Amino acid sequence: MSMVTYPLNNIEYTAEDAELFHSTRTSGVYATDSFDFSVTGADNTVVIGTGIAWIKNGEFSGKVVAQKEPVSLDLGLPDSIYPRIDAIIIKFDSNNNASEIVVKEGTASSNPIAPNVVRTESVYELHLYHVRRNAGSLTISANDITDLRSNNNYCGLMIDSVTQAVDTTLSKN
Repeated sequence: MSMVTYPLNNIEYTAEDAELFHSTRTSGVYATDSFDFSVTGADNTVVIGTGIAWIKNGEFSGKVVAQKEPVSLDLGLPDSIYPRIDAIIIKFDSNNNASEIVVKEGTASSNPIAPNVVRTESVYELHLYHVRRNAGSLTISANDITDLRSNNNYCGLMIDSVTQAVDTTLSKN
């Protein structure tokens, strides 16, 4: 069907049709307190709290992602010689038909850089945090974590374009 009107009574809709509703929002977290973090300092674990985010992975497709319970992430062991920067991300993967919060490990280097953000129709990432893993260190502190939730290059805050001011001027050719 080339035109979809959503929702109507007595009409069966597909997930693709429902995605139209979510495509009116930009990608990002719902609020700056979504997906907060905590560290114990005693190990390589970061706990990511609950939150809601949106992923706009196509012109007519968008997803809402809800983490309803905190998730504990093991960042693994650091490199023994060089530091690295890992990313804690929300990852949507259409091939697996799922989203998850995962650690995307960076490359250890004398001058480490964070992993790239991937944004395609099939794999879409929102980087919540970057975590500096110091060489040989078996602990993580809050000072090692950079919050990216408000940074539009990595994550950003969701904007509902339905209620956001829209430019109503028409251009003439």
